[in-house]
Amino acid sequence: MEEQESSILGRYRTDLRGVVSSSASAYGYTLTIWSTGAMLSHFYRPPSSPKVFLFLGGAVLAFELVGG
Repeated sequence: MEEQESSILGRYRTDLRGVVSSSASAYGYTLTIWSTGAMLSHFYRPPSSPKVFLFLGGAVLAFELVGG
């Protein structure tokens, strides 16, 4: 029984390491974009709704171009 628990814990650690390493770049990208937006909103005024949607559309288009 103890061997089975050890095996489950080892597999859990391996899987957790894989999940964290595969999502690290996306998480870092999100933090970079969010903090940059917060700083720009602090020093300038918050963007208007059309500018927000233009930024979103550009990001989606760039994601499609890179992914395709």
